[in-house]
Amino acid sequence: MNFTDQKIKEFNAATTEVARQNDLILVDLYKVLSSEETSDYDCLHPNIAGQEKIAQEFIENLR
Repeated sequence: MNFTDQKIKEFNAATTEVARQNDLILVDLYKVLSSEETSDYDCLHPNIAGQEKIAQEFIENLR
């Protein structure tokens, strides 16, 4: 596991705990998105497929 992945996992664990403690809905996009869903333009923001996955994940988590 590289440094960035490790830090993301640590941050996500802390965020998950805060959400749990405050009875909040947490939509974890880290588990859903991959490099295939990022823009070819900047390699950071989601492309159309990524945006669709994000929307679907929010819909599923808010039900």
